[in-house]
Amino acid sequence: MTYKYFIPFVVGLALWLLSQIFFFFPVAFYSSLALGALLIVFSVRYFARRSPVRHWPLFLIAPLFFFLSFSVYASLLTGRFWVQFIFLLDAWFVANYLHHLSAYFVDQSAAREKKLESLLLNGVWLTVLAVAASLFGLPAFINTPFYLLVALFLLVVFFLWIQLLPLVKVKFRSAAPVLFVSLAVLGALVEAISLFPLNFNILGFLVAIFAYFLLTVNRLFWQGNLNRRALKWPLVLSIILTILSLLTARWL
Repeated sequence: MTYKYFIPFVVGLALWLLSQIFFFFPVAFYSSLALGALLIVFSVRYFARRSPVRHWPLFLIAPLFFFLSFSVYASLLTGRFWVQFIFLLDAWFVANYLHHLSAYFVDQSAAREKKLESLLLNGVWLTVLAVAASLFGLPAFINTPFYLLVALFLLVVFFLWIQLLPLVKVKFRSAAPVLFVSLAVLGALVEAISLFPLNFNILGFLVAIFAYFLLTVNRLFWQGNLNRRALKWPLVLSIILTILSLLTARWL
């Protein structure tokens, strides 16, 4: 049916409208998130219903976490421009993701897998950024022990990373050792970064840099390419971004 090609656009538009509803009527925040999440689930399930792909539930992770994390992050911001920008980014990513996912469910070629993996990697980095920034911003509004928020953050990162396994043709048992070590390292880094007197946006950006580098380590390990040469430029780029962030940030 040709109308299925309009579904990603309709879903993206609906998510944007739901964001506007809770922006102007904050009391509708949770109901808007619930409706948006259900819309994403039904859309992915619709595209997967006739596909030979059996691990389709893993493809719910990226759009759901992206939509929910950026919605929570937007609720912590005060600038109207940035809030509306995030709403547009949220809707665009989910619509774009559903478009590529629907094509992947029909054609699991190497080219399709590469496009979807590239989109997922960008989505993972942005989602970690939103979740990490929210992690450091939420304690000002809720009375929850920070270690519980860190545990929730690591759980989110865990699901964001394992969704990539089917695309790189790696089983969870093979990926688990390095994955869990990386999560433990990331948790320690989050605790250390939380001591810095910086804005929650900068803290979230630093965590996102480290998380992306650790994900790069995992991907290289999964593909059997983990070596010093392959890690050189990701490590250099991560160090440069970290130094620039610390030098240009306003310390509280």
